[in-house]
Amino acid sequence: GMDTIPGGPSGRAEMKDIRDLGGYTTFVADGLIVNRTEDLELPCKTSGGVMVASCNEDDIINGYERFPLGVRAEFGPNCKYHNNPNPYDGYVALQCDLSLDMTFGPTTPYASNPDPCAPWKDSRIGFYNTATGAMLEVSYVRHWSWSTTNYRVYFSVFIKNTGSMSQNYAKTMVNNMFAAGESDIPIELRTVYVSPVKPPTPLGVQQGGPNCQFHNTTNPYQGLVALQCNLRSITGFVGTNVNEATPIRLYNTVTGKSLKVAYVKHWSLSENDYNVYFSVYHQDDGPTGTNRTLAINEVDDMFANSGSTTIPIEIRSVKETSIDDVPASYDPDPLPTFTYVYGKGEDYLNLNGQGRRRIGSTVDTRDFTVFTINWLGGAKLRAGETYLNRGFMFSSDLGSVEATAGDLTTKTYIDEIALEGWTPRIIDIYHDQASSSFAVIAASSANGTSTTCSALVSVTPACSGTSTPKVGHSPFFYVTCGEATYLGANPYHFTPSFGATFPDHGLEVKDHCILVTTGSVTGDLEVLVNSGNGDGYVIAANGTYGSNQIVLDECFADIVGVQVKGPTTNVWVGNILVSTDKRVSYDPFTCLDCTGTTNL
Repeated sequence: GMDTIPGGPSGRAEMKDIRDLGGYTTFVADGLIVNRTEDLELPCKTSGGVMVASCNEDDIINGYERFPLGVRAEFGPNCKYHNNPNPYDGYVALQCDLSLDMTFGPTTPYASNPDPCAPWKDSRIGFYNTATGAMLEVSYVRHWSWSTTNYRVYFSVFIKNTGSMSQNYAKTMVNNMFAAGESDIPIELRTVYVSPVKPPTPLGVQQGGPNCQFHNTTNPYQGLVALQCNLRSITGFVGTNVNEATPIRLYNTVTGKSLKVAYVKHWSLSENDYNVYFSVYHQDDGPTGTNRTLAINEVDDMFANSGSTTIPIEIRSVKETSIDDVPASYDPDPLPTFTYVYGKGEDYLNLNGQGRRRIGSTVDTRDFTVFTINWLGGAKLRAGETYLNRGFMFSSDLGSVEATAGDLTTKTYIDEIALEGWTPRIIDIYHDQASSSFAVIAASSANGTSTTCSALVSVTPACSGTSTPKVGHSPFFYVTCGEATYLGANPYHFTPSFGATFPDHGLEVKDHCILVTTGSVTGDLEVLVNSGNGDGYVIAANGTYGSNQIVLDECFADIVGVQVKGPTTNVWVGNILVSTDKRVSYDPFTCLDCTGTTNL
């Protein structure tokens, strides 16, 4: 299937080896509804002992084993501080015996959220003690297992690492939470939902149910039905004027059903009752309509409690996507997307190291997705070596992504080129100004120094370069955007201005250099340079300069002209030299309209 990533705020997620992905990743604008599991999965081991990221029930029948998270009888976690050189967001990192089987090999989930495709969601990884009901909120899982000689799981908890005191506190907390019993204690991997909404009173349903009533408020939120329902588990809380329009879900912890709430007016209004005052997503059609009764019945049925104990209610983020929320007319095909095509696993087999994709990054530090072609594992370049990578990026509607990206995936190419593998040849660009057509022609053989363009016989090359990097040269890009085309050094030619700059891809090769030095006579001088960037002549040096002093030593993308002025009667004498090969050699400048010596 298509590897899609919904747009969202910054966050951090696991890294994926590019070789394990489908060849491309598509970023989709707001509006995409995704029907998929949002829970982090435990890794598995095949019948042959090979570690895989996850497995399903059919795999288990065929001999796969799922990683057994748990505490061994009579042993306990025996947590130790993990001195990780790259701690996650400054939290305490631990290594604890939380596996029931030490035959599982190394795993690297690098996970900080139950939903690895949407790290910005308001949820956390939870280790649930099935014997006591205790839940440990985990900030990061580095390794489910690392060695077949121990039972350790490597993870971080939500305690900032301030030294030995915080480290000891974290170890003690986990050791106590998962203390050993007489038999093995399985640990369940759960999603802990975190909501920015924090009510001051515990929520829950008493025996008898919510007993909802219509709340005749004078200022209904956006014309929605307002209710007052018995959804507090205790009394004794005075009035709270919340008036909060943060969409949330009230989650029934017994049935798993959740109510989507649009607005909370009061978590409590009187200390003598259990009422919560809120609005649901039903338009209020008045006392003679049907929506008030429909809303009351919906909440009463969803939180019915015929038992003798209180049912706790949790607040969950409304970002959870349910297939029930999809409108009948929903069509994702027109959604705008951006796709990066990087190629499939076999394209990377000739390379050392690991290609990886990391969705998002450290919260409040970086908010972009990083694709690394090669990382660690022997990805080292010696002098003269390079990587060749042909990938593709395109924008389109979501409906046409699969066909376009599928075709481009077969055209990607990745390789490592050693020094002895270089076979440079001349490349010439022919441009016929009369017809506005151009051609890019490479020499017919390795180390070739000439080209021929049969389509533009009468045209001489407008630009000449090589097929390999060379000092003083910049790479050229051929870019298409609709019917428009571009050939030049700026790969972002068609990109709209967004108030910032892109990385330098050799857009300006500053190999035209000026060296101005004073002779034996001290004097005043002003030097102006026109570098051809549209700014005209700009002052590059101005002042009083002593004997043998360097006045100006600077390089530009081009030098259209140089002007020198003696701003005072204090005469300056010296030399002005120009280099077109980035200071390898210099020639004297020729003065076109000054009096005195013509070569300066």
